[in-house]
Amino acid sequence: MPATVCKPARNARPEATKVIGVAATHRNVNRGQVFRRVLEPRCRVVSLWPVSNAAFEAWRRQALLPWELRGMLKVWPVEATLLRGIQLGSKQNFEPWYAECCLNGFLNRDPELVNAVAEMLKVSVGIVLGPIGERTTLIVAEDFFADCVEIGEPTLIGEQESHFGAPR
Repeated sequence: MPATVCKPARNARPEATKVIGVAATHRNVNRGQVFRRVLEPRCRVVSLWPVSNAAFEAWRRQALLPWELRGMLKVWPVEATLLRGIQLGSKQNFEPWYAECCLNGFLNRDPELVNAVAEMLKVSVGIVLGPIGERTTLIVAEDFFADCVEIGEPTLIGEQESHFGAPR
């Protein structure tokens, strides 16, 4: 890996990694849109919440919306098995604030970070960032995506109706 990659990333070695969580999306999103596609390097990116926190987090986001917009979120169970995955988290001295900065830089096409991710994806199937707060970010090389990632059936998260038909 290039010298511009930080020490935890340079020292990370690909190993078998399993990631389980849920992704929250707008209700009109289909299975093929759960992960964000990145063209260079060819990969897909998603942020996953722990299964135990996902329903609460989706409900909390809904609670901030006006009544007419509630029921707009889906949560998708995601399971990824990376036979050669690079884990970058606090165990590797990759602090959450730094992971967040790197992720934002990569998604905003910072050339140095794009090159760093490209180099890591040459020796691995994917990269696991986190946890960053409560969520984990998964970056999977496009060529391995179909073999590594399973996206389950979504659940629509919305307000329950009262006995009188009005939202509670």
